Amino acid sequence: MKNDFDFIKNKIEESGVKAPESMDGDFVMKQLENVQPAAEITELKPKKRRTGLAAGLAAAFVAVVALSVFAVMHFSKPAVRPAAVVSANVPLKTFTSYDELKAQLPQQTGAFRYFTDEITAGNIEYDAEESSSGSSGASSSDGSFLTGGMGSSDSYSETYKQVEGVDEGDIVKTDGKYLYLLSTNARNVLTVYTATDQPELVATVYPASKEDPAATPDESDNYFDTDTLYATEMYLYGDRLVLVGIDLDGGNSVTDALVYDISDIKNIKLADSFCQSGYYKSSRMIGDTLYLISEEWLYSDDFEIPVCYSGTDKQEIPIECVYAMEHSAMEEMLIVGGYTLSDSSSDVQSTVILHAAGDIYCNKDNLYICATEWNYPRYYLMDLMMEEITGGYTGTYEPNKTQIYKVSLTDGISFTAYGEVEGILDSRYSLDEKDGYLRVAATTEDKDYVLTNCLYILDKDLNEVGSVTGFAKDESIKAVRYVGDVAYVITYEQTDPLFIIDVSNPAAPEILGEVKIDGFSTMLVPVDDNTILGLGFDTEEVSGYDMQEQSGFKLALFDVSDKLNPKVIDEKVYKDCYSPVMYEPRALVYNPDRDDYIVPLNADYTDYGNDASGDFDIRGGMLNFKVEDGKIKELAREEMRSDLNDAYYDFVRCAYAGENIYLIVENYEDGMKLYTTKYR
Repeated sequence: MKNDFDFIKNKIEESGVKAPESMDGDFVMKQLENVQPAAEITELKPKKRRTGLAAGLAAAFVAVVALSVFAVMHFSKPAVRPAAVVSANVPLKTFTSYDELKAQLPQQTGAFRYFTDEITAGNIEYDAEESSSGSSGASSSDGSFLTGGMGSSDSYSETYKQVEGVDEGDIVKTDGKYLYLLSTNARNVLTVYTATDQPELVATVYPASKEDPAATPDESDNYFDTDTLYATEMYLYGDRLVLVGIDLDGGNSVTDALVYDISDIKNIKLADSFCQSGYYKSSRMIGDTLYLISEEWLYSDDFEIPVCYSGTDKQEIPIECVYAMEHSAMEEMLIVGGYTLSDSSSDVQSTVILHAAGDIYCNKDNLYICATEWNYPRYYLMDLMMEEITGGYTGTYEPNKTQIYKVSLTDGISFTAYGEVEGILDSRYSLDEKDGYLRVAATTEDKDYVLTNCLYILDKDLNEVGSVTGFAKDESIKAVRYVGDVAYVITYEQTDPLFIIDVSNPAAPEILGEVKIDGFSTMLVPVDDNTILGLGFDTEEVSGYDMQEQSGFKLALFDVSDKLNPKVIDEKVYKDCYSPVMYEPRALVYNPDRDDYIVPLNADYTDYGNDASGDFDIRGGMLNFKVEDGKIKELAREEMRSDLNDAYYDFVRCAYAGENIYLIVENYEDGMKLYTTKYR
C-alpha cells in the first residue's frame, strides 16, 4: 500500500464515521504552513505483521474523547497502595473487577476495525527493505572548517530544557568526553565518538532487548522480528545511558527504557530495563528518577490488563488501584511510570490514566498532562448550512477544549487534580507553574471559526481564578515564555505581535504592552531581565496577493525593559535557510561560559549548473551568535555540503565540548554523521 494516509481516510469516509479535524485537508495544510520540508524517508519496516503497531499507527489519525483512570503500585512488596486523590473537584468511580471495566469499553468499529482486521488478515504488510550499514566514522571537515589543537572538555553542552532541573531526552547527548548520537531514521543505532578535535568512533550499539542483546541488523535478517527497542530519545545519568522508545515485540505495544552501563565505553553492556504497557509518548528525568509516559488504545474485544515492570519482574496493576473519571469515555490508556536509575531494586510506581496525551509539562513537583477535546467548530458551520437546506439540524456549538491532569511527583506518583480550559495549546511552553498557580496560554475559535487567544490562571485544584481573553483576533499563538510574573506571547497572521502580560495577580492578569514585527518567532529565550530573543520564521509579501510566505530563518531581539512599550531593537534574517530550532527547542545550544548560542542551520540553493538532477543543492552547518549591547552579534557561520549520499539530509543538532563545536547531520540511508569545527 503506497499511501496509508489516503487509504485510512477513505475507509473512515466509507464507514460513515465523522473524520476528525486533523484529517481535514484545509486543517492539514494550515498545520503544514510553518513546517519546513522534511526528509523523504522510505521507512525500514518489520517483516512480521504487527497488529499492535498498526493499531498505533491508525490511532494517530483518530481524535478521542477519553476516560481517566489512575493507579499506583509498588513492586517487590505484596501491598499495593492506590494513588492519593486529594482534589475535591474530581468526580471518580471505581471498579470491582477488570471484567466490569472491560464491559464498559467500546468495540472496534468502522474504519479502525477495518484497518486492524486487514492487517490481521495479512492484506496489509510491512516488509523490511535492504539498507546500507549504519553510520560510519566521523569525517574531517572541508576547507570552511577550522582545525586546531586539543581543546579542554571541562565545559560541554547540555540539552536545552524548559524547566531547570528537569532533563529532557534527545537524540544527541555529551558528557564532555564522548558524544552519543542516536539515529532514529535508518538503522536505529547508537554511535559513540570521542569528544576531541578528530572524533573517533569508539562504540556502536543496536538497542536489542535483554532477551537478545547481541542481535544486530548485520547478524540476522530477522532483526526487527526480535524483541527490539525502536529508540527515539536518550538520557545520560553518571555511568548510565538510557534509551527509551517503542518495543517492537509481537502485536503488543510496549514502552521500554534500556539502561546501559557505559563505564567501559568500549564494552557497553545492557545493565537493566524498565517497561510498561503502551506506545512511548514522552519522558522526563528528575535526579535519578526517570518518568515514562505511554499510551494505548482500549477496546473490549482486544483488552489487556496494563502492566509495568522492572527487568523480568512483570506485575499487573490491580483493579483496586483503578479510578475512572465519571464524565469521560473509555477509549485510551495513558501510563506514567517512575523508575529509579540508581537502584533498580527500589519500588516502581505507576499512575495509569485512560486518556489521550498531548503536551506534557513537568517541573520538579508536578507533571501536567494535556489532551485536546476536539469539538470541530468548522463542522458546526457546515451543519448550519445543512440546517438551512434540510431544516433538520438541532446541534449546538461546542468550543475545542484542553483537558489537564495534574500528577504530583513529590511523594511517589499521585493524581491530585483535573481541570479544563477553552482552546488548544501551541506546545508545552504554553504552560508554566509558579507559586502553586498554573498559567495556560491557548488559541480559541468561536462558532464562526474566528480565532482569538487567551491566557488562563488556574489554582492548585485546576480551577480558573483569572484570565485574559479575546486578544489578537484572527491570529494564533506561535510561542510563549514565562519569566517570573510576566508572560511573553507571540501570535501571528500577517505580522508578529509580542504581547507582554502581567500575571503577578492570579485573579487579574492584564496585557501591559505589545509590539509588532514582520515574520513570527516560534521560540522565545530570555536573555536577561530586559531582553527577549525570538527565533523563528522570516516572511515576505507575495506579489499580487494579500498574503505572506515564509522566506527564511529569523532572529529578533526585543527590549522589554518598559513593559508598557516593548521595542524591537535588532534582527537578523537568513534568507532561504531554516533551522530545526524553529520547531524543536532542544536544537538550541546555550554556552553559559561564553554566553552565546549555537543552532544548526540548513540552506537551500538552486544550482542547476552543478547538480545534474536540477534539484536544490542542500547545504548546512551551524550558526554561532551572541547578544551583546542590544545587538545580535554573529560569531561564526559554517556552511558546507555533506558528503553523505544523495538522499535528503539535514543538520539536526549541534553540541560543544571545550573549544570544539560538533555538527550532527542525519539522513535515512546513512543515519548520523559528525563534523567538527572550533570556536572562533
